[in-house]
Amino acid sequence: MIRQQEHLKGCNAYKLSIQQTGHDGVGIDSAMVPGQSVLDSAIHKLNKAQNNERDKRIALAFYMNSISFNVIQSRYFLAYHQMVASGYKPPTVHALQTTLLDESYEDVKSEVNKILDATYYLNIITDESTNINKERIINLSINIVHGTFYFVSQEIGAESMNAANTAAWLMKQLDGVVKGDWTRVNSFATDTCSTMRRVWRILDADSRLDKSKSFFVPCDSHGIQLLIKDLLHVPYYEKVLSKVTNIITAFRASPKQLALLRQVQVECYGKTIALVLSVITRWGTQAQAIESVYKNKEALKAFIQLPEGNIKDSLVMIIRDRMFWVQVEELRDLIRPISILQQASESDSLHLGLVAERWRSTLGHIQTMEAGQSDIEPLIPIVEKRMKRQLEDIHWTAFYLTPKNSTVAISLETQNSILVHIGRMYSHGPTADKVIADYFAYRAHEGPFSDTNVAWKIGNPVVFWQAYYAFSTELAQLAIRLFKTPANSVPSERSCSAQNFIHNKFRNRLHQSKVDKLTFIYKNRRVLNRKPPEQRRWEDLSNQDEIEMEDQVLDLHQSEDMNNDMSTPGIFPTVLHKIIIENSINANTLSCILTANLTSKDTATDGHNPESGDMDNTEDVQRYQKRCRLTSSTTAFHY
Repeated sequence: MIRQQEHLKGCNAYKLSIQQTGHDGVGIDSAMVPGQSVLDSAIHKLNKAQNNERDKRIALAFYMNSISFNVIQSRYFLAYHQMVASGYKPPTVHALQTTLLDESYEDVKSEVNKILDATYYLNIITDESTNINKERIINLSINIVHGTFYFVSQEIGAESMNAANTAAWLMKQLDGVVKGDWTRVNSFATDTCSTMRRVWRILDADSRLDKSKSFFVPCDSHGIQLLIKDLLHVPYYEKVLSKVTNIITAFRASPKQLALLRQVQVECYGKTIALVLSVITRWGTQAQAIESVYKNKEALKAFIQLPEGNIKDSLVMIIRDRMFWVQVEELRDLIRPISILQQASESDSLHLGLVAERWRSTLGHIQTMEAGQSDIEPLIPIVEKRMKRQLEDIHWTAFYLTPKNSTVAISLETQNSILVHIGRMYSHGPTADKVIADYFAYRAHEGPFSDTNVAWKIGNPVVFWQAYYAFSTELAQLAIRLFKTPANSVPSERSCSAQNFIHNKFRNRLHQSKVDKLTFIYKNRRVLNRKPPEQRRWEDLSNQDEIEMEDQVLDLHQSEDMNNDMSTPGIFPTVLHKIIIENSINANTLSCILTANLTSKDTATDGHNPESGDMDNTEDVQRYQKRCRLTSSTTAFHY
C-alpha cells in the first residue's frame, strides 16, 4: 500500500485524474488508494491500430512542415504529448526516418498512381539542379488536368547528362508509368538550352513515341527571363543597372548605414522598403532591384544629407544626379511590364494558346518604348531574335486555334509552320489533308464553323473544340491536346525549391533517397488534398442507373433549349457536363453507358439490326441515331 501511495504522489496521470474529478488530492489514505482497475482508468489506453494512426499523423506533420526528426525526442515535445495524450508514446527518431517515412511514402504513392493510371494524357516536365551539398540532381514531374505531381529526383553524380543520357533516363522513369501505352505521353516540357533541344530530337525519333506524336515545349517563363537578360545587356541599360546594383550592394554591406536608411524610409513613407539585390539565377530579381531603388528615390536623397550618412562619394554623386533617376524610370518602364508577363507565365494552369499572345504583347510594348527613344540601340531586333528561338510551330498552332484569334491576320511563314505541324501530327497522309481542310474552314468561318453556330459564344477554347469534336474530330483532338499542355517547366523548378527547403544547411546529412521521399510526400500530399470528389465508375452503376442516365441525355437533347437540332455544335458540351455533374460520374462512364447500350440489341434496337434497315419503329431508328452521335461526342471529354 505504501508503495502505491508513493507511486501516486509522482504519477502525472493520477494527478490529471484528480483535477478532472475536482478532488484536491490532499490526505491520501488507504481508503483512497485505488486498485489496478482505477489506475488503468486514469490512463487512456490505446490499442495497436490507434497507436499506429497517431504515429502516422505525427510523422505526416513532420514531413509536411520539414521539421527536424530530432524534435521528436525533445523533452518539451515529450512533455506536451504526456499532457495531451497520456498513455501514448510518440515514435522514435529512427521510426520517423525509416518505417514511418516508407509507409507515408507508399500511401501517397498509391494515391498518386491511382490518379495517373486513370488519366490518359500525361505531360512530362524535367529539370536539373544542385542540392545543398552541391550534388547534381535531376527531377521529373507529371502534369495532368488535376495538377502537377512530383514523381522522382535522382542524384546523378559525375555522370555526363548529355542529350542521349537524359533522354534514356526520362524513358526509363516513364516506362513504369505508361505501362506500355506510350500514346499517353502528351508532351515534354524543359528549359530552352541546346542540350534539351537535342533531347527533343532523340525522343521524337524514339519508335516507342511514334504513335503519341508528343509535343516538345520550351519553358516560356525561362524564355521571357532570357529576354529580360538580353535587354539588360544593351550597353545603355547595362550601365544604369550597374549603378542600381552598386547602390543596393553598398547598403547591404553596411548594416549601420542600412539601419539609418530605414529610419529615413519611415520618416518619408511611414514604412520601410526593402532594397532587393539582383541575382541572375533568380527570376524577376532584376525588375525588383530596379523597382526597389526607384521607390526609395526620396529616402536615398534624404539619406545623403545626413551628417552620419557614410557611403562612397561616387554613389552620392549618382544619387544626386537628376539624369540617373530619369534613366532608372526609363528602365523601370521597359522591364516592369515584361516582368509582370514573366510572373504570369509561371502559372501551372496556363496553356500553349497563351504563349504567342504573350510574346506579341511584349513585342508591341517594345515597339511603343522604342518609338520615343531614338538614341538607344534598337531593341526590336533583340526581341524578334529571342521570340523566333522561343516560339515553336505548336505555339502558333495553339494561338490560331484559340477561337478569339480565328480571324487574326497571319503571315505566310507562320501559316506554313502551322501546316507543317499538322502534317507532322498526322504523318502527312489523307488524315492530315482533312485536318488542313477543316483548319481553313475554321479560319474562314465556313461549313460547320459558320458564324451562326452557338459554339462561337463559348469562351473556353477547350469546351469550344469539344463542341466540334463530332464534326472535325482530328482537328478538335489536336486543339484540345494543345490547350491541355502546360507552357512551362516551372513545376520542376518548384520541386528544386521544395528540396532545398527540406534539405537545408541544418539537415545537410540527409541522404538523397530520403530527400526524394520527403519531397514526394511534401509536394503530392498538397495536390491530393485539392482533388475533386470521387466519381462513380461504369462498373459501379446498376442497369437501371445506366438506362436513366441514357434517357437523361436523350431527353435533354430533345429539349426546346436545343431547338431539336442534332447538327448544332455547342450543344453537346452543355448536355454532357450537366449529366456528368448531376450523377457524379466521369466522361468515361457516360461514354461506356452509351457505347454498351448501342451494342445491346435488347436496349437499342429491340432485336432488329439498324444497319440492315429492318427496324419497323421510326422512333427506335431516331433514338439509335441520336445515341450514335452522343457517343461520339463524349469522346471529346477524354482529352
